[in-house]
Formats: sequence, structure tokens, C-alpha cells
Amino acid sequence: MRPPFSLGFTTLQRALIIGTIPLSLLTARAQESLIPHGDIEIWAAAKPEEEKFGVNLPDGLPDKTWLVFYPNKAVAGVPEDADGYTLARDTEVKVDGEASLRIEGAKDTADFGVHFMPVKVDPGNKYRITMMIKGEDIHPNPKLNSKHAGAFIRWQAGSPKSYWGGEGQLSGSATLSDEIREGTFDWTPVEMEVQAADDTETLGFRVILQASTGKLWVDNIKIETVSN
Repeated sequence: MRPPFSLGFTTLQRALIIGTIPLSLLTARAQESLIPHGDIEIWAAAKPEEEKFGVNLPDGLPDKTWLVFYPNKAVAGVPEDADGYTLARDTEVKVDGEASLRIEGAKDTADFGVHFMPVKVDPGNKYRITMMIKGEDIHPNPKLNSKHAGAFIRWQAGSPKSYWGGEGQLSGSATLSDEIREGTFDWTPVEMEVQAADDTETLGFRVILQASTGKLWVDNIKIETVSN
């Protein structure tokens, strides 16, 4: 297993600080996660109304209490090539438990991933987002700048009204290292620490396979309070 890849944020508005942390520190933290079902163990049956998302989900839908799809083809401007991407619960490739979440791209012309429902946080507190990710044959679109394609993790925070893109939203993009943003890599711990601003009420994030073919897995997702 690779050593953990760490992403530290000093503020929600500003810089990204990249470092490494011993794996023992990740496993030693036994706090209760603020995000439910981050272990990908709960999976609901598909319903006809879910077709509006335009996503190929052959084996059901995630529990809607913690996850929404991205892109949502009900929204104007989503490319038709989003049909080349699938989201599935994978019971064969996983860290532990019963399953992981797999994002797979057959085309390299769209962005696709999962946008996790925001959780309520206390203004001024520091929070930690951790997860395990794994990649297989991730090939970004060669016509795009490599900084804008591949596997990405993005966080968003603000007020409930601003979370979905309204005025006042605070957001950031986690720029992963090349070795875990494209190609093939084994399960790798990723950590992000976010210092909530005084007006922050919600925190959430997306895991995206951006303009790339290949497979990206995510498992054991947690959001924990670091300090208050």
C-alpha cells in the first residue's frame, strides 16, 4: 500500500498545502464520521424516476441520503457524452466490508463523478475528510491540459443556500499528484483538512473522473471534526 497522500487547507478561500502522514495516524482516529454510509455498504434499488439523471446504473442506486450524481443530465448544458460514464457499487474491488464505489469512463470528453450531500458543520471548526482511492488505466484526454483532466477531489463549503453554486460559496480543488491522478495505482489514503470560516454552515465534496477513460474506486469515506 502506498503511503498516504495528504491535503491540508489553511483556509477555505486560500492555499493548498500538500504533505504526507503516517498511515497509523489515519487508522488510529476512531471518531464517528459526519457523513453517513461512507463505507458504501448501503445501496438502494433503482427507480424509474432516477432515469432523469441520464446515468447508466446497472446494479442500483446509492442511498440518496448521502449522494447525488454528477453530472445531472436534467440540467441544461450537460454533454451527451456523459452516457459514456457509469457509476456502480463494486463488490469485488474494495478495501474492506461489502463494496466500494466505482466510477468508470469509456470516453474522455466529459466530467463524471459523485457529488456527496453536504453535512452540517459548526462555523470556525476544523474538519478532516479522508478516503481510500484506487485507479486503473486512467487516461486523461490528450487534447486537454493535464492539470484539468484525470482523477480529482473537490470540496465545497458555505451556507445551505450557497452550497449548490449560489452567491457566497467557498470552494476549492484538491490537485492530486500525477501518480494518483492518472494511470494505475493501488488503494491510496487521501486526507484533506479544511478550516471552516466563521460563516460556514455546510461542507461537502466531489470525487470526479474528469475528461478521462478508465476506472476510479473510492471507499471508506469519512468527515471528522478535528478541533473546535
